[in-house]
Amino acid sequence: ARQFSPAAAWLLLLSLHPASAASLASAAEAAAMCSTYRAVSAEFHEHTIEDVTASIGLAEEPSQSRSFSPSWRVTAAFVSATGLVGLASALLLAAAVGTPITAASAVLRSFALLHDGRLRLSRGGVEAVPLTLAAEVKYDATAPAPQKGIAAIEPGQCSQVEAGVVSEYAYSLTLPGIATSEACCVKCWSVQACQAWSWRQDSGFASRGPECFLKTGGFKEKVNAPDLISGLVPSRETSPLTGITANYILNYQGRHTSFHEFTCQASSLPTLWRSAGGLSTPIKVLTYNTMWWNIFDHGKASDLHYYRTTNGNSAVTLLSQVARHDLMGFQECMDLGWTLARAGMLEEYGYFDGQEEVCMAYRKSTFALLAHGQAAVAEDKRSTYWRTRPGQWARLRHIQTGQVVFFLNHHGPLPVDTGGACGPAATAHNLLALITGNAKPGDTVIVVGDFNANARSQTMTHLRQVLYHAVQHGYDNILMNLPASSLLSQADLGSGGSDHHALSAEISI
Repeated sequence: ARQFSPAAAWLLLLSLHPASAASLASAAEAAAMCSTYRAVSAEFHEHTIEDVTASIGLAEEPSQSRSFSPSWRVTAAFVSATGLVGLASALLLAAAVGTPITAASAVLRSFALLHDGRLRLSRGGVEAVPLTLAAEVKYDATAPAPQKGIAAIEPGQCSQVEAGVVSEYAYSLTLPGIATSEACCVKCWSVQACQAWSWRQDSGFASRGPECFLKTGGFKEKVNAPDLISGLVPSRETSPLTGITANYILNYQGRHTSFHEFTCQASSLPTLWRSAGGLSTPIKVLTYNTMWWNIFDHGKASDLHYYRTTNGNSAVTLLSQVARHDLMGFQECMDLGWTLARAGMLEEYGYFDGQEEVCMAYRKSTFALLAHGQAAVAEDKRSTYWRTRPGQWARLRHIQTGQVVFFLNHHGPLPVDTGGACGPAATAHNLLALITGNAKPGDTVIVVGDFNANARSQTMTHLRQVLYHAVQHGYDNILMNLPASSLLSQADLGSGGSDHHALSAEISI
């Protein structure tokens, strides 16, 4: 529905015949269900749905399951195969001349039913979901605490655990820093989409902190894992949440908070000083999204840390074969120490494994570390929610020249080219504010990352007002507060099996 302009939507509604209202309701409800949140429901806000359900009497719907007509089942099968095209076709097939109010009510009712978990696919058709089950899977991610209709933690439930064996599900969410297995269990019960959990005392990362994993999307297998403790939420074993949407819902419910350390109110962009550049010794800078879940973990459950059972991979090989870089920023990166060790580079670099799967490294023979940190600058939209989006930074002194470099590594918000939940202007503003808040006038500023924004996006357009856009390939970028003449060379180093390319720039600072 979001793909059509308002004018086109009203023309469509005006073409509907009153006699086809029942067919429209069936077609729209089936289409909405089979679309599996793809275009509309993930963007509905709770207060909107509450208004809609109140106006169309959804609360008075009977709680027992119902079966639907063969025509609905045919429509459902057609729409599930064709997605939004099928939705448009199903509506147009029912069209003649009629009242927009009847049509709008039917469409809104179908989306409300979908949002409340009241419809699902069953054996090739569509069926209603009992209220008791719908209450458990309702897409209500705004509050982390259990709500009415959600099963409370049963006495002793978090003491019923398995040690050394873990149940793997289609999707998982990693939450570092949860101190005990009981706290991890409680977190799972408080997140409506969570079906199972696992926990380990020592992550094995440089921080050596604990890890909690929340899981959803349907059971896959049981796996031996000696260092893990795990448990289930029995009342949610039959949750109908499936597909990538289940992961977005779990991520939103488990991560999202109303408190942000960044602003969504985009004011004028912060201004930066210009660094003169031109000193005799150039530096080499790299940015690389390693596609960790695939290249390192081979698509296996994140709590298994499968990469640790291997001797390396194609991304490690790429790093080991290219010339050494002085500054490196990585996205979708979880264990840079392991990566550098396998590439034979560990002794040469200082490095940081940041939160939100960003890492950076600096060559110790080139730079001395002055300070480093990380802050959130953006957040994904609810419809494609993975996480808040970070700016990871380090302030370093170039040993030979004394010049200070402020190096910023960023992984941008989703959906691509949108600037995420706060929009492109706010994302650009927050990145620049992070620089002005931690760098000092006179610092050379270099910004790298997978921005999830192409060269023509509004995010990059805003950033180019302040920084020189030195290197770009797809969504990956290198920017700096230096003149264009300071870019001595650039190179595409290939993908190393990732869905992004490693980009290199030689810069005279």
